[in-house]
Amino acid sequence: MKKFYPAALLFASLALSAPAFASVQTDYDHGADYTRYKTYSWGQVKVEDSAMADRIKTAIDQNMQAKGWQLVPNGGKTTIFVIGQVTSEKQLESTYWNIDTHWGNNWNWNAWGWGNTGGFVTTSRALVFDIFDSSSHALLFRGINWDEKANSGKNANQLDKDITKIFSRFPPK
Repeated sequence: MKKFYPAALLFASLALSAPAFASVQTDYDHGADYTRYKTYSWGQVKVEDSAMADRIKTAIDQNMQAKGWQLVPNGGKTTIFVIGQVTSEKQLESTYWNIDTHWGNNWNWNAWGWGNTGGFVTTSRALVFDIFDSSSHALLFRGINWDEKANSGKNANQLDKDITKIFSRFPPK
């Protein structure tokens, strides 16, 4: 009879679920005429870290200007707002490895193993990007990015990629 290897199953399930940790979603006003808009101004950017706010604004500016949109200090046809939250949560993980050796002659040493218990911190990031018509205040476009396994060291590079992915869907065609 073949042995069941829980570690192989755990590795396979983590490998298959990895893409689900980070997600980008967009929605837009299907009735809006996006050809009328070519300028934008900044509304409020509410994130906990001012350095992250600057990075977000720079990434959005680069994406918008690459599409031919122009940033104006005040009075743009559209206004961009960003709301973001980064949370850290301590979690406890216990692991037990069982080695089924069948040593000895009926000595019942066939179920020994070792384990490990430790704590780690999980960081999650959620950002919402909204683009409104400045005169009517109608929501034109929304981009949402959440990353359940945000790593502070890799967070900045991943954030830039996620913003680019959001704005690859803007303006809607």
